[in-house]
Amino acid sequence: MLLKKGPGLLVAASLLFAFAACSVSEEAVMTSADDTFEAKMKADPGETNYENDYLSIYKPGHLSVEDEDLYNLVLSDDDTTYLIFSGDAGEFENEEELLEAQRIQGEPDYVQLHHENGNRGYLIIQEMDEVEYQVIAGYNGVKGTAISTLGDVNEDAELLFEMVQSVQTK
Repeated sequence: MLLKKGPGLLVAASLLFAFAACSVSEEAVMTSADDTFEAKMKADPGETNYENDYLSIYKPGHLSVEDEDLYNLVLSDDDTTYLIFSGDAGEFENEEELLEAQRIQGEPDYVQLHHENGNRGYLIIQEMDEVEYQVIAGYNGVKGTAISTLGDVNEDAELLFEMVQSVQTK
């Protein structure tokens, strides 16, 4: 009788641990997002290495340009597509105005807005479904967006910030 209950208890305990690990993992990712956002808002814009008729931008070497026009640059690697939009000219005084302007539905998992020395930046992370998160990074009228897995959220947020901070429009 004890042997029959033993495996069932082991499975239940394993599932409980797995669920707890997921929520801790999400919490850790959002805490790390805070560190990433703070560091990027203090960082100087990087050097540009890609130019088209509309803008100059830092483009990481592993990304390829899929499409471009006056306001958009679509970059991708094997796993993720990054959309850079250079017409995000909204003036957001608070998080509520930011979320409304970005058309965010529901409560995001993370939102931070920063104004300092004439620079405006924001980071929004919102769960889309059980495995995907929308990451939006904005800086001085340029917005970057990617759909990420939880494990890639911070890496994608950092990459988006490096790109949007470097943009120089023509």
